Amino acid sequence: MIRVFSLVACLLIFADSARAAETVAVHKDSMGRDYWLYAPPKVVPTRDYWLVVGVHGYGGNGDGAAGLASWTKQRDCFVLGPSFPNNGYQLLLQDSDTQLVKLIEDLRKTARFKPRIFLFGFSGGAQFVHRFTQKYPTLVAGCAAHSAGTWATGGQWGELNPEARTIPLVISCGQRDTEKSVPQAPFARIEWARQFESQLSAGGFAYASAYPKDAGHAYTAEATALTDLCFKYATGKSETLSAQRAEVATLLAKGNKLGAEALVARSKVRVAALGPNVRPEATLEMSLGAAHNAALERLMSGDKGKTSK
Repeated sequence: MIRVFSLVACLLIFADSARAAETVAVHKDSMGRDYWLYAPPKVVPTRDYWLVVGVHGYGGNGDGAAGLASWTKQRDCFVLGPSFPNNGYQLLLQDSDTQLVKLIEDLRKTARFKPRIFLFGFSGGAQFVHRFTQKYPTLVAGCAAHSAGTWATGGQWGELNPEARTIPLVISCGQRDTEKSVPQAPFARIEWARQFESQLSAGGFAYASAYPKDAGHAYTAEATALTDLCFKYATGKSETLSAQRAEVATLLAKGNKLGAEALVARSKVRVAALGPNVRPEATLEMSLGAAHNAALERLMSGDKGKTSK
């Protein structure tokens, strides 16, 4: 039987804010796999919280949620650290994606979370989170994926999903991260990251990237800044734009095309052309706006099969 935190339990366990991140014990999900759940110092039972999922690298586990446990205090959110089988979770094998979907569903039975989650991962964790985002776009608000050993650029590695175009996604890789993660990899990490970015750009995805000059396979200050940026947009502007698209879809479903057209006119974002060497925030701002505008156009044209709401 799954053991999850109820809001009452969270209030009791995390009453001492100074020890909030240290008092959490490992728990088992419905598949018998470990997870750690970290709560904010003070939980308000009537409030909906962001659920942040930090995914461990290869050989790791959910303890500490990939270093994000402290976010409970910094961002007043819940942080989940699932433990995945280390033989293929990066490619969503071993039912690792189903594991996370079920765990979140079970946690929602006893706690109040926002409709979508924020995902973070480094190395093997980055492989998992960006693929999960592409497979389950309706569940994800934003994704930060750093120094992945493989990317979803096609074939056995997975593919980009047009439904995920409006989800803020940030990626990074050190320019000295020049090794292949596995012998059969077609590219080294840095080259593969750039290949993936080219597909994001061509596909009209909302994204930003960074390639620290002197970094190898390490989590960098640039990666931290990108993660913070992604969370800011995922929980702020992106959420607002998503609500606008949902309202347009509702108006269309009711047959109110004139109302939908008026809302689209108000909702469209002004997008400026991006030149070379622009800041990641400008890249994410513009690409998110462009993806939003394109999604509105697809809604109005009736192309619902390729519209991210």
